[in-house]
Amino acid sequence: MEISEIKQRLSIQTVLSHYNLQPDRHNFIKCPFHGDEDPSLKIYPETGTFNCFGCGAAGDVIEFIERHDKRGKHEAILKAKSMIDPSAGIIQRAMIQTNEPENDKELLPRLAVMGKLMQESRAVSRERQLQRSISGAVDWTRIKPGPVTWAGTLEKAGTRGCSKAQ
Repeated sequence: MEISEIKQRLSIQTVLSHYNLQPDRHNFIKCPFHGDEDPSLKIYPETGTFNCFGCGAAGDVIEFIERHDKRGKHEAILKAKSMIDPSAGIIQRAMIQTNEPENDKELLPRLAVMGKLMQESRAVSRERQLQRSISGAVDWTRIKPGPVTWAGTLEKAGTRGCSKAQ
């Protein structure tokens, strides 16, 4: 289904009712995108668009879903499809479950540990290079950081005549 077809088949009223939002007789609602005391978001049912005179939010049904759910455009399109065809909701729900922030919570500590290990590896390499310096004066322009990965370490060691066992 093309985006233009989704916009044609899905009315803005359907999207609003999905979020339990009801426009007044002048097609205004309190804007869900900012703190609103008085209705400032105008609904245009003829064109399937909206415009907030308070925060400037504007767009069509897909952009409304995208802003309201704080999701990407692709996920908003999938949700719009599921509002037209409930069988499309299966795909949409699977997409949301794979992009849950809880998965990121497990990944970030691991990345932090890996970053710290890489920094320590560089510090150890620099110390070893300084220890191997023959004279007291060190030419800092010739000192380069050591390899960051084990594969890089093994490769560097191999170019200097060391075997993997050493």
